[in-house]
Amino acid sequence: IAVKLGCSKKTLYNYFKDRKDLVLKVISADMKKHESAVLKVVNEGLHPIDELFKLNAVSVNKIKTIHPSAQYDLKKYYPKSWEIFDRNNKQLTYKICIKNLKKKFNKIDIASVMLPIYFFGAFITLIFILQSLALCLGNLSMVRDL
Repeated sequence: IAVKLGCSKKTLYNYFKDRKDLVLKVISADMKKHESAVLKVVNEGLHPIDELFKLNAVSVNKIKTIHPSAQYDLKKYYPKSWEIFDRNNKQLTYKICIKNLKKKFNKIDIASVMLPIYFFGAFITLIFILQSLALCLGNLSMVRDL
């Protein structure tokens, strides 16, 4: 991170107490950025099914940016950051799912035959949101090398 910023490690640590603080701040910033992208989609007022597809696209794009070992590393080496990350993940996912389901039940134009398809889509979206938020950890591999 210091190299990418064009400064020394010592200078970098003038802004952070220690490596754990650095990890927490990097994870928090990335989570906020992803959450804002997700909420932007939710606030567009799309039909619930269209919203699910768009949320899936946002999640897939996020997943592509994360190294697979990042989640493991965060759990193992930074359990406090993992706990915060995991709690925020679950809260965001719950909030999005409830909001989407409420929209669905307020729409009359969806035939009852679409209900199983909708819940399958909601389940898939839940998985993608969890995975994409987990992928916020992609920057962690850079921190580990400091």
